Amino acid sequence: MAGKGAAVGGFGTREPRDRDEHRPPGSPEPGAIRPGGGAARTDGTVQNKVENSTVVGDVVQAGFIGQLTVVQIQGRGRIAGDADYVPLHEVTEAFAIEHLGVKRSIATANGHARLLPLYIRRRHDEELEHAVQQARTRSVMRVLVADSSCGKTRALHEALRYLRPASRWRLWQPLSSERLLNVIGTSRLEPYTVLWLNESQHYLDGDRGEQVGEELRRLLADAGGPLLVLGTLSKAYHWQLTAHATSPDADHHAQVRELLAGRCISVSGRFSDEELRRAAELSEGDGRLAEALRHSGGRITQYLAAGPLLMERFEHAAPAARAVIEAAMDARRLGHSPGLPLSLVTEAAPDYMTDPEWNQVDENWKEQAIAYVTESLRGADGVLTRIRTRPGEAPHPQPHYRLADYLEQHGRATRNFWCPPASFWAAAIEHCTRPEDLEALAAAARNRLRLRTAAHLYGRLALADPAKAIVETGWMILLSGRLQLADSWFRLAVTLGSTRAMHLVAGHTSDRDEARRLYEQARNAGDKHAWQMLVRWHQDNGERDEARELVQQAADAGDAEALRRLALEAKEAQNWPEAEQYYRRAIIAGDTLAYLSLASLIADGGDSARAEQILQEAAEAGETIALEVLAHKAAEAGDWAHAEQLLRQATAHSARSEDADWLLAQMREGLNDADGALRLYKVLASQDHPEALFELALHHRRRGDLQSAEDFYRKAHAAGITEALTSASLMWVEDASDNPANRARADRLARQAADAGDDTALRRLAVQALTTAQSARARHLITYGLDPDGTLTESW
Repeated sequence: MAGKGAAVGGFGTREPRDRDEHRPPGSPEPGAIRPGGGAARTDGTVQNKVENSTVVGDVVQAGFIGQLTVVQIQGRGRIAGDADYVPLHEVTEAFAIEHLGVKRSIATANGHARLLPLYIRRRHDEELEHAVQQARTRSVMRVLVADSSCGKTRALHEALRYLRPASRWRLWQPLSSERLLNVIGTSRLEPYTVLWLNESQHYLDGDRGEQVGEELRRLLADAGGPLLVLGTLSKAYHWQLTAHATSPDADHHAQVRELLAGRCISVSGRFSDEELRRAAELSEGDGRLAEALRHSGGRITQYLAAGPLLMERFEHAAPAARAVIEAAMDARRLGHSPGLPLSLVTEAAPDYMTDPEWNQVDENWKEQAIAYVTESLRGADGVLTRIRTRPGEAPHPQPHYRLADYLEQHGRATRNFWCPPASFWAAAIEHCTRPEDLEALAAAARNRLRLRTAAHLYGRLALADPAKAIVETGWMILLSGRLQLADSWFRLAVTLGSTRAMHLVAGHTSDRDEARRLYEQARNAGDKHAWQMLVRWHQDNGERDEARELVQQAADAGDAEALRRLALEAKEAQNWPEAEQYYRRAIIAGDTLAYLSLASLIADGGDSARAEQILQEAAEAGETIALEVLAHKAAEAGDWAHAEQLLRQATAHSARSEDADWLLAQMREGLNDADGALRLYKVLASQDHPEALFELALHHRRRGDLQSAEDFYRKAHAAGITEALTSASLMWVEDASDNPANRARADRLARQAADAGDDTALRRLAVQALTTAQSARARHLITYGLDPDGTLTESW
């Protein structure tokens, strides 16, 4: 129950028990691993529905290996089919509400002729219209950024009207990042397509996010027929995906950051005076607008989407209904897709209630809770809304619901320190079925050091995607320090065709010939980066000609990285014309960052005017970092006014107006103007700018003021920097290890960081403790992890 699972000191207080002697060593509890994503049939076949395609595999053998039950699958799944286009004239208001994410509006007593309120044109609509008009002749991407219920998706739908006279345009909304990669990776996305990426984090975040970012950059740079890519992001997700990494190892969104640079439009949550005037004119024909104008305080879209009513519904909910809502919030913030199975949120709910609350619920508490959270709010969607399957889609085996994103945003902001209780994880293991959801929640459990829970979730994933499940479990074992056992898991995944496993085994094997064979196997399996490892292998063995031939083959196939390598090689040989040729070929191949290398090449040759011209070309091609380079040159020359002008131009479409000040602060710091940088950081920190808060933490740490540093680290974490608590924890043992109280403080912060999804500090502190009297407990923590309540897990 809530309140029982507080984290405890040291490495946990509950002593681990011996494993069950009646189970094979290292095996899971009986019944813990069940088929994931499909029902097991008596004839030994497992079927799993993935989007619109069927994955079928024959179960050959199931057995205990290492820490987890795995199922070996004979044959590989296949996902086929082209994009399912919808002609633009069919994208009506009803279609947009049912399928594209446009919110229903509250109703008034007089009724309405239209499903949606009359649309009020706002400042962002002008930018969006300009981008849509550009898409008639070239590929364009725009992402609207704002908090929940600010009208992002409605604005995108309204913008489609500027394409509708051109009947050849159509719309496609991929159901997952895997589906998106499958279509654009095989060049099956037709010209004159609107690629609809509402809630773009579902495509740009996670394991496949960087690959999606890379492929979309290539697609937008392609000189083929025009495409219009439209998306939305909340402010929190936008910051997460575009933030400058605090260290190279923490830069998980380099491709996505470049993709979004210069392609975002900010949407204000509050209407301007001019926009309110337009709304007043339109309100004469729409009672919903008239009511919103009277009661919203300028936050019209939120009022129309029932935002205040949703918060009131949540805050006044009975314990069981509130528990269901909080379980839904946790599922979404930990990575579950929008469609939440009914059984997941109801079976997860018990431990969200205190013991007195649980003892007082009625026998039919589930039915009462669901009735409460699904009730419509004056015609607008309630807390949870039933999801209908589209025509032609296989129906869900049980009802699925979508949490109102207004409350989802509230949950992300208020629950980020909270690790869900045991009933949540048990429900996830039992009731999650989609491979993407199992993978996301397993990763969330692993990152919180809930290793046994993660193992069970990967076990559920094994029948849907055995290679992925085995590799991820092997990675979890590798992190625990059991290298040989991890290697055996990776080798098993190799037999199932996992190119990631091929890289992992090749990188650790002492047999160099085996490494070469594995890299070649990965390349033959379609891994786009395996040739680079083969090049390194040949170079390490002194086979320079063979390495050069591989690079040339990749370059001839249009690989931008290979073209950059050949350009650098030509530059080192002082063959400037050939180097320029290769850089320009890389640009044509979709690597617009090659503009920067080309500009550097030209500048090194003494033609600074032409180099600046190339940087301007890069900026026009969407690489705003080129403007940052020009700004840096202006600052070096002492022209800070021009530098600031260029930075504001570079961040004009960043969706964060303060980004120019952030870059200016970084530039001043880089040019040894520490005082000027500090002044800007303080101004930005007053606006809760995450990176500025982190920089101020570093500033106080350098001065030896560790308490102030911790305060700013905590603020940076609350603003969105996941690793900030880890930095605070390690600070106390690295900078003040002579005080035993600081070790306890570091441990407390490390456990808070782990509950929030970053177990780095807790693992590092445990490794340090291996040489102390706490070594046995530390080893147990590293190997077996924590229970949901934060205590040490028993051996499993």
